[in-house]
Amino acid sequence: MTDTETLSPPAEVAPRRWHVAFLPGILFRPRRTLLALREQENAAWLTPMVVLTLLALVLALAGAPARQQQAQIIPEPPPDFQYWPQEQQQQYFQAQQQRANPLFIFVFPALANLAAVWLPWLILSSLLHLALTLGGSRGNGVTTFNLVAWSSVPLGLRYLVQSLAILITRQAINA
Repeated sequence: MTDTETLSPPAEVAPRRWHVAFLPGILFRPRRTLLALREQENAAWLTPMVVLTLLALVLALAGAPARQQQAQIIPEPPPDFQYWPQEQQQQYFQAQQQRANPLFIFVFPALANLAAVWLPWLILSSLLHLALTLGGSRGNGVTTFNLVAWSSVPLGLRYLVQSLAILITRQAINA
């Protein structure tokens, strides 16, 4: 045996995938949290985007009974309905019955909520990164994506309040 031991290189710490510890901080101490996020070299945007996605899906599911109830109510026909041919009147009633389809009650609202979460994040992050790059910044895009995602977390509170309001009042929010 030799007296010298071979030293193994230090094990690299794998970057954390979930940054749940930043969630309360972004709501109560946003400046401190955003400064800590600025120091992150890896992508930390997944956690807030998953939280927002889940809350958007909860909002879509919470509004489903109210949308189901609204779909059951047949609206008044248009003013000139009696002058329509019989075929068009039948098509009108069939279209009204299709509103109760689960596709319109669950799937389309969920897809709309997901698009409302992911598309603005992607567009705003890209435009902000482009503006910073044109302004001479040498930062990477990950920092910009992190900043926009974590700045969007308060929108999750809005989704939560809307979901609770829909569940309590059993009426859809139309605004």
